[in-house]
Amino acid sequence: MHTCRGPRVMHSEAPVAWTARQRIGGPRKWRGRSFQSLRTFLRTRLLPACVATLCTVIDLHSQPTPVGDVDVLTLALASKGASLPVGWATRAVRGRQLPMSRIVDTSGIRFMRLSGQGSAGWFARELPTPLPASSGHLQWTWRVPLAPFGADVARSEVDDAALRVFVVFARHGRFARRPRVLYYSLADGNPAPDRADAAYATRIAGRPALARDWVQAIAEPFGDYRRVWGSAPPQIVAIGVMQDSDQTRRATIGDIKSLIWRNEDAAHP
Repeated sequence: MHTCRGPRVMHSEAPVAWTARQRIGGPRKWRGRSFQSLRTFLRTRLLPACVATLCTVIDLHSQPTPVGDVDVLTLALASKGASLPVGWATRAVRGRQLPMSRIVDTSGIRFMRLSGQGSAGWFARELPTPLPASSGHLQWTWRVPLAPFGADVARSEVDDAALRVFVVFARHGRFARRPRVLYYSLADGNPAPDRADAAYATRIAGRPALARDWVQAIAEPFGDYRRVWGSAPPQIVAIGVMQDSDQTRRATIGDIKSLIWRNEDAAHP
């Protein structure tokens, strides 16, 4: 595979502009009233109202925004025969052809199919609202009608997979060149240990031989981030799937019919 501090409210008894004017001399008028009247109005009416409004706004923004379940794949919005679900984008691995993608509807089951031979690419959806670190998990259903023969994620020269679900985290530091990415792969060969470096990590989520029919998988990306990189995880900004067969040059087919973020803090019926 290729690789706050809270706001401070500061005020004086009179606005700075009015203080400067007062230094020039003489009481100034404000709609026919004396400056003393303006100061009294500011102190007794306007300022308390502003502070109350500000406190309300701060309180609203300090409450965490609840995030419910997110249907990442959005197949219900896609047309049969379309190449991608709504809101998804693609990118081929440099120097490689992009695998074919198609929305298929068979016997009332709708899914996205990726197929290719000697190809490699990413298919992803950037989330409209990033997912904050929580107790949620990612759940998906996939199958592999045809795995790339001879693939082995433990060997870089044949590190191919019919399907990999991946999660993209926000950049973890000011000087980070790339965001960190977690891959969950269907893979044969020796699945241990999980592979990781500074930018990405691969975890084994099943074997193709056991996924010729639909299989459900569950992962906890925030917990995996902590285990792999030993630090607090940033937000999740994108989720997608990948297929690569450019190392083995063998034909492969992978299907996925659901990809959902389940927020365990949300109320479920």
